[in-house]
Amino acid sequence: MKGEFLVTNLIDELKKGESELVEVKKDNSDPEMIVETISAISNSACINEAARGYMIWGLEDATFNVVGTSFFPGKKKFHNQEVNSWLSTHLTPRIYFRWLCSE
Repeated sequence: MKGEFLVTNLIDELKKGESELVEVKKDNSDPEMIVETISAISNSACINEAARGYMIWGLEDATFNVVGTSFFPGKKKFHNQEVNSWLSTHLTPRIYFRWLCSE
C-alpha cells in the first residue's frame, strides 16, 4: 500500500511538469541503463539537495498513464547474478536503492 501511495503522488507531480528526480520506464530492463539512470538521478538529487529520486516502471513516458511492465527485478539475472547484486557492484560511489512493487 505504501508503494502504491508513493507512486500515485509521484505521477501526480510528474503530470505538473518534468522532474530531474523521477524517471519513468515502461519495460526497460537493461542493467547498464539502470545503473546510468540511477547515477543521473542520484547526481540530480545531490545538486537539488533532495533526499531521494525515483525510477518508476510501467508508465508511458509522455502521458504517465499506467500500462504495466514485464520487468520484475527479483526475477531478472545479468551475467549470472541477480540484478540487485549486479547493480550494487556497479554503482560507484555506492548508492542506496530499493525496489517497491505495486499491483
